[in-house]
Amino acid sequence: MTTSLVLFLAVVLSATAVGLRYFFMEYTGAFTGVIVSNFVACFILSLVFVLKSDDKLVPYFGYFLVIGIAFCGALSTFSSYVELIYLYFQNSDYKKLIAFVLLNHILGMVSFLVSLKLMAKLHV
Repeated sequence: MTTSLVLFLAVVLSATAVGLRYFFMEYTGAFTGVIVSNFVACFILSLVFVLKSDDKLVPYFGYFLVIGIAFCGALSTFSSYVELIYLYFQNSDYKKLIAFVLLNHILGMVSFLVSLKLMAKLHV
């Protein structure tokens, strides 16, 4: 894969992911939008992880790297995650803070396990 193709894919996938994250946050609210964005990113990243470990797909490693870093990195948003934690803490909304942190982490693990099970069923 050429460097220019990698850069092009990284820019396009990052921009697409940012737009998708904006859509999630704008139409479901920040709380749900960040959780959904992180869930989807964890799911896709774990699929990339499983696919990249297949010896037949090693020549396509660059594509997996771009998808994993550019798309999933832009879709899952640590800055919004931390900002919401900070805002809930500042507003003493501890129930929402705890729910937000737990849901992010639990659903992230669930999405990872679901994608692993899916790939196992597909025998990849």
